[in-house]
Amino acid sequence: MIELSDFDAITTPKQLLQYEIDIALRAHFGRPNDVTAPRVFGRGIAHLTAGGVHNSMRRTDQRTASEDKSSDLRTPIDRPLEELLLRPGPSTHARAGLPLDLFRWGDLFVRHEVSIAEEIARRKVSRAELLPAVIHSDFNDIAPAIRERVTAAGISATEVTETLGGVGLLQLVQSLPTRRVTNALRVSKHLHPPQHQNWKANDFIDVVQLPVPAVYCDLVFTEQQWVRALTRDKDDKLDERFDTKLIFKPEQLVEALVAASL
Repeated sequence: MIELSDFDAITTPKQLLQYEIDIALRAHFGRPNDVTAPRVFGRGIAHLTAGGVHNSMRRTDQRTASEDKSSDLRTPIDRPLEELLLRPGPSTHARAGLPLDLFRWGDLFVRHEVSIAEEIARRKVSRAELLPAVIHSDFNDIAPAIRERVTAAGISATEVTETLGGVGLLQLVQSLPTRRVTNALRVSKHLHPPQHQNWKANDFIDVVQLPVPAVYCDLVFTEQQWVRALTRDKDDKLDERFDTKLIFKPEQLVEALVAASL
């Protein structure tokens, strides 16, 4: 991946989620007043971690995230250092004393989705009510992030309750672009009976990471099941909503790369 990407990187879903929540809150409450869009594309671990991991020997860029830094995209970075940070596996983490459970998010994700599928089946949720049910479970997942941004914006819990109510909160979640994609991916699996959903640990990576490029990139090459998930609703095709070309065939990727090079 280092060779393929040459350290080009997309920011984390967390950074964009905070921004999208702020935009939604401002639309409903007029606050926060100052919302700065995060820089979606950048270079290396410093960008991936929003500056949380950086080389302290290098001078920090003092410009704000909103300023044009396009000229920085090809600047040399600390390749040997970043390769060392990216290559460690479980044995290295264990020697460092890190609990390996921290790296088993995929298994936790599978158990979480299986439990939601069982609850949906138990409640006999209809196909028409499936998306609201999945959005409700998503609200439970991102409620801490919403509370954090509500507090940061100086909005009281009472104001949120009186202005939005329960239905309005779920509508707010669905208005967040990356969560809209997340929930479309999840619904595509929950459409099937629990015994046929076949959730896998690798699905965690797709459901967490795919929404950002699906919203902010021009072209996304991914699995056929996810392309279908995002284009299934003929009245709200997410590739059209976010102006992103979604492809799954290798020949489509070759054609796109050739077209881009002309």
